[in-house]
Amino acid sequence: MLPPENPKINLNNFLLSLREDIKLIDVAPIIQEWHKKNMPSVKVASKKLKISENFYRCILNGKNPLPIWILKRLSSLDSELCGDIYQNLSFVTARTNKDRLPISISPQLAYYIGFLHGDGHVDKNGKRVSFFEKYGAQLKIINKLNRLLFNVNGDLYFRKDEKREFWTLDLRRVTINSFLSDIIGIKRGKRVSNKIPEKIIKNKELLKWYLCGLFDAEGSMPLNPKNRKNLYIDIAMRDVDLISKVKTLLLEFGIESYGPYKRVSKSPHSNNLTIESELRIRKQSEIKKFLTEIGTLHPDKVRRKDLILSLLDK
Repeated sequence: MLPPENPKINLNNFLLSLREDIKLIDVAPIIQEWHKKNMPSVKVASKKLKISENFYRCILNGKNPLPIWILKRLSSLDSELCGDIYQNLSFVTARTNKDRLPISISPQLAYYIGFLHGDGHVDKNGKRVSFFEKYGAQLKIINKLNRLLFNVNGDLYFRKDEKREFWTLDLRRVTINSFLSDIIGIKRGKRVSNKIPEKIIKNKELLKWYLCGLFDAEGSMPLNPKNRKNLYIDIAMRDVDLISKVKTLLLEFGIESYGPYKRVSKSPHSNNLTIESELRIRKQSEIKKFLTEIGTLHPDKVRRKDLILSLLDK
């Protein structure tokens, strides 16, 4: 099961905010139409854009994709051109791949962002996005979303060291790194804070799927619930501000939680202690509400969810 495709909340035109070396594919017909209306010749156009005539011809006839840095120069000549290209955006590339960038936030993208806020990493070098998980089946779900959202199949592999075993999903794409960081606002490198996009906060359906993704990354519940007395739902992160925000946002669904509480645990990566902020849901009515209103897509958590709901329905 995956999040639905709708509703979709349009993003503002973000093309000029992408990395300048990213290129737009299949926009030659739009450039050709613009050229006919606005330019007397290739020579005049290339001179105004400060590029060679040959380079301009290759863009005009579609042999070369349109780099963002040239789009910026075109936009200085005609501010409406960028909008026309954005409305007809198909594929982008940094090299030869045909990647897709969403022009709207859907439940699928909201879930993806939530999971990324928990168990993802946007590389500081601008070239990669990675996810880490104990359960490979969960990263297969994320990889399905990679294909649906970005037309990209990530590299999924198992890793083992002295301290832990886990699955990793890598997307080696400049385009997606730029989109998630420069457009969605996810900080590159080590993140001490995460910000939920306002378009997600303001739409309850998108918010539900964001919270679902975050819970699938950072939420916990009993592995083998045996009775009603040992039921719980916890969400813990080092990001104190985000956890506090989640507490408030859960109230949009009528779900009350305790905390945030400070939790100290040993890091799985080293001997260092990790200080986290934790929300706790303990009332059985609130647990049931969370599992029915927010839910989970995580394969192992779905199993536990079904067991918990069966206990609560007795």
